[in-house]
Amino acid sequence: MASRLQQGGRGAVATAAAVALAVAAAVAASRIQHVPTDAVSLSMTFIDLLRAGELDKAYELTVKSGDVGRDLKGFADKVRREGVEGGARTGAAEMRGVRPFQSYGNRLRRWINGESVDQTEANVDFSVGVPFKVGLVRFKDGRWRVRNFQSHAE
Repeated sequence: MASRLQQGGRGAVATAAAVALAVAAAVAASRIQHVPTDAVSLSMTFIDLLRAGELDKAYELTVKSGDVGRDLKGFADKVRREGVEGGARTGAAEMRGVRPFQSYGNRLRRWINGESVDQTEANVDFSVGVPFKVGLVRFKDGRWRVRNFQSHAE
Protein backbone atom coordinates (compact mmCIF):
# COMPACT_ATOMS: atom_id res chain seq x y z
CA MET A 1 0.00 0.00 0.00
CA ALA A 2 2.79 2.38 0.86
CA SER A 3 4.45 1.68 -2.48
CA ARG A 4 1.29 2.75 -4.37
CA LEU A 5 1.18 6.01 -2.42
CA GLN A 6 4.85 6.55 -3.16
CA GLN A 7 4.26 5.88 -6.88
CA GLY A 8 1.32 8.31 -6.91
CA GLY A 9 3.47 10.92 -5.21
CA ARG A 10 6.20 10.46 -7.82
CA GLY A 11 3.65 10.93 -10.60
CA ALA A 12 2.43 14.16 -9.02
CA VAL A 13 6.00 15.39 -8.67
CA ALA A 14 6.73 14.51 -12.31
CA THR A 15 3.58 16.36 -13.44
CA ALA A 16 4.44 19.39 -11.33
CA ALA A 17 7.98 19.38 -12.74
CA ALA A 18 6.65 19.19 -16.31
CA VAL A 19 4.28 22.10 -15.66
CA ALA A 20 7.06 24.16 -14.06
CA LEU A 21 9.33 23.44 -17.04
CA ALA A 22 6.59 24.46 -19.50
CA VAL A 23 5.98 27.71 -17.60
CA ALA A 24 9.70 28.47 -17.48
CA ALA A 25 10.00 27.82 -21.23
CA ALA A 26 7.04 30.12 -21.94
CA VAL A 27 8.52 32.90 -19.81
CA ALA A 28 11.89 32.52 -21.53
CA ALA A 29 10.27 32.52 -24.99
CA SER A 30 8.51 35.78 -24.16
CA ARG A 31 11.87 37.45 -23.49
CA ILE A 32 14.10 36.00 -26.21
CA GLN A 33 14.11 38.04 -29.40
CA HIS A 34 13.57 36.45 -32.77
CA VAL A 35 15.93 38.08 -35.26
CA PRO A 36 14.91 37.86 -38.94
CA THR A 37 18.22 36.52 -40.26
CA ASP A 38 17.34 37.09 -43.92
CA ALA A 39 16.70 40.78 -43.22
CA VAL A 40 19.96 41.14 -41.29
CA SER A 41 21.87 39.33 -44.03
CA LEU A 42 20.43 41.61 -46.72
CA SER A 43 21.31 44.66 -44.61
CA MET A 44 24.90 43.49 -44.24
CA THR A 45 25.18 42.83 -47.98
CA PHE A 46 23.72 46.29 -48.67
CA ILE A 47 26.29 47.96 -46.38
CA ASP A 48 29.13 45.90 -47.87
CA LEU A 49 28.12 47.03 -51.38
CA LEU A 50 27.92 50.68 -50.27
CA ARG A 51 31.36 50.41 -48.67
CA ALA A 52 32.77 48.87 -51.85
CA GLY A 53 31.28 51.70 -53.94
CA GLU A 54 29.09 49.25 -55.87
CA LEU A 55 26.04 51.51 -55.85
CA ASP A 56 24.37 49.82 -58.82
CA LYS A 57 24.36 46.45 -57.02
CA ALA A 58 23.26 48.04 -53.74
CA TYR A 59 20.38 49.78 -55.54
CA GLU A 60 19.16 46.41 -56.83
CA LEU A 61 18.50 45.40 -53.18
CA THR A 62 16.09 48.31 -52.66
CA VAL A 63 12.41 48.94 -53.39
CA LYS A 64 13.63 51.41 -56.07
CA SER A 65 11.31 54.22 -55.06
CA GLY A 66 10.54 56.76 -52.39
CA ASP A 67 13.15 57.14 -49.70
CA VAL A 68 15.91 55.23 -51.50
CA GLY A 69 15.58 57.05 -54.82
CA ARG A 70 13.47 56.41 -57.89
CA ASP A 71 16.54 55.72 -60.04
CA LEU A 72 20.24 55.08 -59.64
CA LYS A 73 21.08 58.80 -59.76
CA GLY A 74 18.57 59.55 -56.98
CA PHE A 75 19.97 56.65 -54.98
CA ALA A 76 23.56 57.91 -55.40
CA ASP A 77 22.42 61.38 -54.27
CA LYS A 78 20.80 59.85 -51.17
CA VAL A 79 23.99 57.90 -50.39
CA ARG A 80 26.00 61.13 -50.55
CA ARG A 81 23.43 63.09 -48.46
CA GLU A 82 23.55 60.48 -45.73
CA GLY A 83 27.35 60.65 -45.62
CA VAL A 84 27.50 56.92 -46.21
CA GLU A 85 30.35 57.02 -48.68
CA GLY A 86 32.85 58.31 -46.11
CA GLY A 87 31.28 57.15 -42.85
CA ALA A 88 30.34 53.66 -43.96
CA ARG A 89 33.82 52.93 -45.30
CA THR A 90 35.63 53.23 -41.99
CA GLY A 91 35.56 50.76 -39.16
CA ALA A 92 33.98 47.34 -39.02
CA ALA A 93 30.23 47.10 -39.57
CA GLU A 94 28.70 46.01 -36.28
CA MET A 95 25.03 45.15 -35.90
CA ARG A 96 23.55 46.89 -32.86
CA GLY A 97 20.00 45.59 -32.90
CA VAL A 98 16.76 44.87 -34.74
CA ARG A 99 13.46 46.64 -34.24
CA PRO A 100 10.62 46.08 -33.69
CA PHE A 101 11.29 43.55 -30.97
CA GLN A 102 9.47 40.28 -31.67
CA SER A 103 9.80 37.50 -29.12
CA TYR A 104 9.56 33.81 -29.81
CA GLY A 105 6.55 33.84 -27.48
CA ASN A 106 4.82 36.38 -29.75
CA ARG A 107 5.58 34.19 -32.76
CA LEU A 108 4.08 31.19 -30.95
CA ARG A 109 0.95 33.18 -30.07
CA ARG A 110 0.55 34.29 -33.69
CA TRP A 111 1.03 30.73 -34.94
CA ILE A 112 -1.58 29.37 -32.50
CA ASN A 113 -4.03 32.07 -33.69
CA GLY A 114 -3.42 31.13 -37.33
CA GLU A 115 -1.66 34.41 -38.11
CA SER A 116 1.57 34.89 -40.04
CA VAL A 117 4.52 34.70 -37.67
CA ASP A 118 6.88 36.64 -39.91
CA GLN A 119 7.42 40.37 -39.56
CA THR A 120 6.70 42.50 -42.62
CA GLU A 121 9.05 45.31 -41.63
CA ALA A 122 12.33 45.52 -39.78
CA ASN A 123 14.90 48.19 -38.92
CA VAL A 124 18.45 46.99 -38.45
CA ASP A 125 20.77 49.33 -36.57
CA PHE A 126 24.49 49.26 -37.24
CA SER A 127 27.62 51.07 -36.32
CA VAL A 128 29.70 51.59 -39.47
CA GLY A 129 31.91 54.40 -38.26
CA VAL A 130 28.65 56.31 -37.69
CA PRO A 131 25.27 55.06 -36.39
CA PHE A 132 23.40 53.74 -39.43
CA LYS A 133 19.90 52.29 -39.86
CA VAL A 134 18.65 50.10 -42.69
CA GLY A 135 14.86 49.86 -42.95
CA LEU A 136 13.50 46.81 -44.75
CA VAL A 137 10.17 45.55 -45.98
CA ARG A 138 9.26 41.90 -46.59
CA PHE A 139 7.20 41.09 -49.65
CA LYS A 140 4.57 38.35 -49.79
CA ASP A 141 6.99 36.05 -51.62
CA GLY A 142 9.35 36.25 -48.60
CA ARG A 143 11.98 38.52 -50.18
CA TRP A 144 13.30 41.44 -48.14
CA ARG A 145 14.14 44.79 -49.78
CA VAL A 146 15.71 47.98 -48.42
CA ARG A 147 13.02 50.67 -48.13
CA ASN A 148 15.16 53.33 -46.49
CA PHE A 149 18.54 53.92 -44.92
CA GLN A 150 20.12 56.74 -42.98
CA SER A 151 22.91 57.74 -40.71
CA HIS A 152 21.63 59.16 -37.44
CA ALA A 153 22.57 60.43 -34.02
CA GLU A 154 22.95 57.91 -31.20
